[in-house]
Amino acid sequence: MILNDFWKSDEGNNWFKRNENEIRKKTLMDENVIDVIKKYNMNKKNILEIGCSDGSRLNYMSEEFKDSNYFGIDVSDLAIESGKKLYKHINFLNIGANDLNSLEDNFFDIIIFGHCLMVIDVNIFQKIVSEINRLLKKNGHIFIEDFYDKEGKRNIEWRHNKNYYCNKFDYSKFFTIFPEYILINRTFMNHESNVNSDKQYEFDCIDEVLVLDIIKKFI
Repeated sequence: MILNDFWKSDEGNNWFKRNENEIRKKTLMDENVIDVIKKYNMNKKNILEIGCSDGSRLNYMSEEFKDSNYFGIDVSDLAIESGKKLYKHINFLNIGANDLNSLEDNFFDIIIFGHCLMVIDVNIFQKIVSEINRLLKKNGHIFIEDFYDKEGKRNIEWRHNKNYYCNKFDYSKFFTIFPEYILINRTFMNHESNVNSDKQYEFDCIDEVLVLDIIKKFI
């Protein structure tokens, strides 16, 4: 079974409990997100993170970009409850990436996928891409942080529960197949060593490669 159903019922909360202390530490990936926003002088009035956990990354961003409005969604009710207590300035919703119909059209300048696409069934990606296109303003940006595999790997056993699986792809292609979306920046990172690179093959363990892709919507 793909993880998105399991994630909603159990694993979202289990993941949060396993990682609660770690996610509140500012990471190199968090710094990369902030640096890229500055580099491209992006519009950032309204920022949404999908898979925000308790909103720690959004909180770090709010320290840099104080005039922005922040929105975070996650399927873990424990993470959302924690975030609401910690970060009053962030707007939280306890929903998943395929439940975005309550959000306003053409509202967001930046939409971040926070390491969540790997646990979403590829059969609903078309719906998700359509919804992101509806929500994102012209000249807005999509940030994708996730595990990466150039050729694509499906049905990878989930190490925390062998009855479930996840996927690894070049997720940018789900957007750049359409002419209005262009990949403008890509940074690779090793999941274990927390080291940046612009080349995937510089890392010893390809299975641990993360990517931060920045995609711009031109139409």
